[in-house]
Amino acid sequence: MLGNLTARISIRTKRGPEVRRLTLILFFFLTLPPLVLAAPAPWYRYQSLATGRYICTQVDPGPHYVKSSGPWSNAGCRPR
Repeated sequence: MLGNLTARISIRTKRGPEVRRLTLILFFFLTLPPLVLAAPAPWYRYQSLATGRYICTQVDPGPHYVKSSGPWSNAGCRPR
């Protein structure tokens, strides 16, 4: 009975490095593609309802602004 238990333990310890290696490989292959495909956020031009001034931002500045143009690829909100 004790010999059978030690055989099971030795089989599990032999598989340990293989399982760790497989886990690391799967982790890198599953997390790497989203990082490679990530792109910068687009820029939009907003106009203030109170003053009429324009701002260029990647996030919505709030309810007091109206989106006037976009998306743009640069912070100047104009063609390159």
